[in-house]
Amino acid sequence: SSCSFINMPLVGGYTDPKPADADVHHLTASLKGDAEAKAGKQFPLFEAVHYKSQVVAGTNYSIKVKVDDNDYAHVRVFKPLPHENRGPEVTAVEVNKSLGDAL
Repeated sequence: SSCSFINMPLVGGYTDPKPADADVHHLTASLKGDAEAKAGKQFPLFEAVHYKSQVVAGTNYSIKVKVDDNDYAHVRVFKPLPHENRGPEVTAVEVNKSLGDAL
């Protein structure tokens, strides 16, 4: 008999926060409109600063995004597994955050 773990995600806690890399910058930029709609406001800037991630049946991201000179938002994103043929989605946006606020 063979074992298949394809439908068994490796579930764990979030990673420690780390500086945003190219993939997270691209992901964040692609979701600006969605984040603005969820927050109910426009963001003059939308630049990923730090992030942490969690592997589930896909990946959850918590991203600190610079939205103005001294204003930040925490954006939660779910990116499904590739075989699901669905794009990433913004699941939550917390506004009025500072650079020093825990992610």
